[in-house]
Amino acid sequence: MAEETKNTIALLNGLARRTYYKEDEISDEFLKSQIYPEMDDEEFNRLVSRFSGLMKARACEHINKHAHLTVEHFRHRISFFVPTANILLHEHR
Repeated sequence: MAEETKNTIALLNGLARRTYYKEDEISDEFLKSQIYPEMDDEEFNRLVSRFSGLMKARACEHINKHAHLTVEHFRHRISFFVPTANILLHEHR
């Protein structure tokens, strides 16, 4: 695996652990010192900002997709049970 790819995966892993698993000890300074020690601070901050934005966008997409599938699932179940309930109600009259 190329060094750049390994560094990108390590950065994303660190950002995810800090953001979603609340591992606050993983600071930007820690990530920079462990993954990109030679990178300029400004360039590293831009990289962190870009990857953080991408992760949040993917998380939102995932949540929206999950919500849509949940709605479709219940819509299907309701569309099955409502006509059945109406038939049963009319049969008992």
